[in-house]
Amino acid sequence: MVVPCFCTISRLTPGTSILVSAVITVIANTIAAETLVSADDPDLSGVLNSYSDVQLMQDVYDYILNHLDLPLPSMKALSRIFGTNENKLKYGFKHLFKMGIYEFYAIERLKRAHLLIQQTTIPLKSIAIMAGYPIYPNFSRAFKKRFGYTPMDVKRRLSGVLLWMVSTELWAMSYGLWVVC
Repeated sequence: MVVPCFCTISRLTPGTSILVSAVITVIANTIAAETLVSADDPDLSGVLNSYSDVQLMQDVYDYILNHLDLPLPSMKALSRIFGTNENKLKYGFKHLFKMGIYEFYAIERLKRAHLLIQQTTIPLKSIAIMAGYPIYPNFSRAFKKRFGYTPMDVKRRLSGVLLWMVSTELWAMSYGLWVVC
């Protein structure tokens, strides 16, 4: 079975270094039917009035994941981007994903920081800044609250595969080629 691989390329600032990260999707044998949302789901009544509202919330979810390296726009800006009102966006997202938009954004940035700590040798202060925490102690406190241990406690290992991907990407960039992850 062919499974798509989500791959991102980020420039590390300051400097000319790049980071290539890939997430491999693991597909479980079955998905519980009760976790899926269908068009005739009675839980859609109230905040989410239609299946298109659910799709809108999924689009917001995907947008946030695809823009973790940028500051999250305000609710007003997000509602304009997705052509909806702020209340529907705020309450619909919380209803569907059981957490607010800003909470989801913060958690995902911390997850990404955790992965960077594990898989790279980027200094912790730089990772904190990349995660949106210009003050390292604030990052460390949020990280510990989320994972139960500090960033310093994470075992750092640089995967040979990641090194190969970075060197391949650098080679491909120098020849104007694209690498498919």
